[in-house]
Amino acid sequence: MFYNDDIELLIKQLKWSKDKNIFVDGGAQLINYLLSKKLIDEMVISTIPILLGDGISLFQAQNKEISLQLMSCKSFEKGLVQMHYKVL
Repeated sequence: MFYNDDIELLIKQLKWSKDKNIFVDGGAQLINYLLSKKLIDEMVISTIPILLGDGISLFQAQNKEISLQLMSCKSFEKGLVQMHYKVL
């Protein structure tokens, strides 16, 4: 479902009314906003084996330090690595 309104309100409503996982796919701006509001319980972070000299940082300084617990890690034949973390 695509949504273009108050994302904080939507996530709170879904978390409290449903007993299901919510998958949010977005860029750095959305991720940092949700982290600052403590609305992310788990994250799947994928690393691709290409070094970029420039770009938008996924995590910004406003979210100083967030503790994570590694739940799983999976590597793929082409070099992609996916890490599944619980946000503590």
